[in-house]
Amino acid sequence: MAGPFASFIPLIGILLSSHYSQYLPPWGAWLCMACIAALAIVAAQLLAHWVTGGVSMESIHPGYLLPVVPGSFVASIGFSSIHAHDAAMAAFGVGAFFWLVVGTVVTVRLMTGAEVPPAALPGREIYGWTILGLATSFTLVIAARTAPKVAGLIAPQSTEVR
Repeated sequence: MAGPFASFIPLIGILLSSHYSQYLPPWGAWLCMACIAALAIVAAQLLAHWVTGGVSMESIHPGYLLPVVPGSFVASIGFSSIHAHDAAMAAFGVGAFFWLVVGTVVTVRLMTGAEVPPAALPGREIYGWTILGLATSFTLVIAARTAPKVAGLIAPQSTEVR
């Protein structure tokens, strides 16, 4: 398995071990940490390959987000399941940072580069639906946070004292 898709194995391991760590606490926590470490190694190798100039702009596709963005978010879920909340917050922050950085590079490549190879088309479709889903989620969160304020302006609460 090559490239960013090598991170599938640790990602699945994190999800399974974080679920089953509630039934086998010491083993589940150990396995979850081992899978997070394996994911960190894969992501570090891939980042080193990118930074040293081993990737041309034409070869970039949405699959490159997998180890560093969803990987960090899934690692955050794993850390949270084994009660390492500070590490979970740090992993979430790393995922958000790389989402902005790598997501920008992938978006620029998709907008300005040549046609994506046929093998990478499913990744492009997933990327598009993910962006649509995130935009919808953010809109709903903003609406939910502002709805009580708007409802208070439209129908003020009663000031009667009982």
